[in-house]
Amino acid sequence: LKPPSEKDKDRLSQDRELLFGSINANLAVAKIYTQGASIIGDQLILTVNQAKFRSQPRAIGRSIRVASMLAPENINYITINSMNADVELSSVTVRRDAFIDLTNSEGSLAELYRNAIIETLESSITDQPGQLEKMKSIINDWADMKIKSFKDRRSWVRNPEEDN
Repeated sequence: LKPPSEKDKDRLSQDRELLFGSINANLAVAKIYTQGASIIGDQLILTVNQAKFRSQPRAIGRSIRVASMLAPENINYITINSMNADVELSSVTVRRDAFIDLTNSEGSLAELYRNAIIETLESSITDQPGQLEKMKSIINDWADMKIKSFKDRRSWVRNPEEDN
């Protein structure tokens, strides 16, 4: 998928039908079919259906990549609802900037997971704030550990003369 030109970006941001049609056409190339699309505030929500990939995360990742590339600049969150035979299999919300950083090798998968999981928790555990804070703490500790271990493992490659 080639990024749209500045002129095309302007057209996509002004015309939702064109945006949704472009997302649909680009996902159809990968045999991922859009069942619904909407924009609410700074969030783009896509409902997709696919039978090509055994791995739902792969289909979700490809959907997020296409949506991220085509969505207007004001979109900060992308939600993918994965369906099969009118049954929702999963719903994933990611921060667009974290996903772009990851695809540009500037972020880490752990950071993307942390933000996606916390977003999901905040929307589902609203009646138990104590439980929510404990879960967020566990997830943040896990993500920090993963990020640190990745940086420590890679530090000798990036900075061989530095002592660990």
